[in-house]
This record gives sequence, C-alpha cells and structure tokens, in this order.
Amino acid sequence: MYPEQRKIFRDNEEIQLTRSEYNVLLHLAKRPGIVYTKEQIFEAIYEDERTDNINNAVYCLISSLRRKLETDSKHPEYIHAVRGIGYKYNIYKNMPT
Repeated sequence: MYPEQRKIFRDNEEIQLTRSEYNVLLHLAKRPGIVYTKEQIFEAIYEDERTDNINNAVYCLISSLRRKLETDSKHPEYIHAVRGIGYKYNIYKNMPT
C-alpha cells in the first residue's frame, strides 16, 4: 500500500479502488487490530453526509473491497467482521504488495 500515491498492489499488479474503498482501507489499516463500528467507518469516510442505512452503505463498501483485495472474499485475510460491532484490519496479515 502506497498512501502517498493512493495506490495498492498485489503480486506487482495495481488494484483499482474507488475513492471510498481506498479511504475505508486506509482508515482501517492505519490502526490494525482496532475494531471500528459501522457508524465510525461511515463518518470517517463520508464526513458530513447522512443516510438512513449506514449498515448497508458500509457493508457494500467492505464487500466490494474484499472482492478486490482478498484471494477468497468469503474467507477474508485482511478485513474482518466483528459480529454485532463492525470491522477491523487484521494485524497479523500484511497488505498485499
């Protein structure tokens, strides 16, 4: 992950992320192991925007991110759900390079 260039690579191939996907990943990866609620993630990414369905907005972003990052999105290595709370970046797995 190269935050200065807003780029991420896996096996020397750049992974194309939307601005929101990249911001979620960066937010989680800055503090690995910390569990963020869906509300905290939404507020960090969208700042002043509001929605009636924060859970769905964050779920869709995480799902899309997993499809792009993970070898097997059904068994994620990088972004883990914490049931009933939110998500965290896996401290024991390095980002793909």
